[in-house]
Amino acid sequence: MKININNKFKKGFTLIEVILYLSIFIILITLCGIAMQTVNESSSKNKEMMKIDNDANHILYLMTNYIKNSERIISPSANSNSDSMQIKLQNSSTTVSFGVVNGELFVNEGGNGNVTLTSPDEKVDSLLITNLGTNGTSGAVEIIMTLSSTKEDLGYNKYTKTYEVSASPRF
Repeated sequence: MKININNKFKKGFTLIEVILYLSIFIILITLCGIAMQTVNESSSKNKEMMKIDNDANHILYLMTNYIKNSERIISPSANSNSDSMQIKLQNSSTTVSFGVVNGELFVNEGGNGNVTLTSPDEKVDSLLITNLGTNGTSGAVEIIMTLSSTKEDLGYNKYTKTYEVSASPRF
């Protein structure tokens, strides 16, 4: 019977080397997974922030256009503020109203029913409309609106931002 004394010089990996390499590999895969999850959450949050910013800009653009094309501000009255606004359109008997109901901003033109301006994924936390005009003038309006995300499943605090704009009738 022949005994091989050089048994320790055989090619291959020992069990300890295999376990060490596997543990390093598992740690690297875990770190990559955590990094990917962070990137996905950041992307979702940025998309939500952009959506709210775009919606707020659209809403304020619509409101200021109505104000600029109006004859006068009916409410709030001069030197007062409110969470709603009513204006009279130029050369018309039509009035346009803006207000908040259950966190949704609406517009109502000529009594034809409320049209919601906010999406289901966002709500108006506060709306302050201040008539900066004086009695006997057509008025100037400052609008301060706080809009926030209603999505709860994104894994981070909801996004909230306050927007401010002012406008006055052109005519």
